Amino acid sequence: MKTKNDTVDISRLHPDLKEVLPFVEAVYNTTLEEMGVGWVEMVVTSGHELTSKHGVGSKHYTANNESGLGEAVDIRCNLLNGTQGTEMCGMIARHLRLHYPGRFKCFFEGCLKPEAHCHIQLA
Repeated sequence: MKTKNDTVDISRLHPDLKEVLPFVEAVYNTTLEEMGVGWVEMVVTSGHELTSKHGVGSKHYTANNESGLGEAVDIRCNLLNGTQGTEMCGMIARHLRLHYPGRFKCFFEGCLKPEAHCHIQLA
């Protein structure tokens, strides 16, 4: 797992979110394999940096969270087609619900757009 570039900041993520990222990466890799896509490294495209544009109340921004930490990340899906990206995010959401019930929300944003990604945040 890597970040998109040096501007993506995941240094102050909530510990629960940091803890689940290797699990998300394992689901990501397994799903790619099952889809027959081949290996594509999982890339975090947004953490809690202030340089990315998110909604006013976004959990990406530390100031919006009682913990004072980043409580959301985005995972790149734009290298997959729309159906694959939707399936990828759906599988991540399903496994999070099964293994971490009620702890995370996960949804696909930007389908068929260059910024397509899987958004994962604390519930």
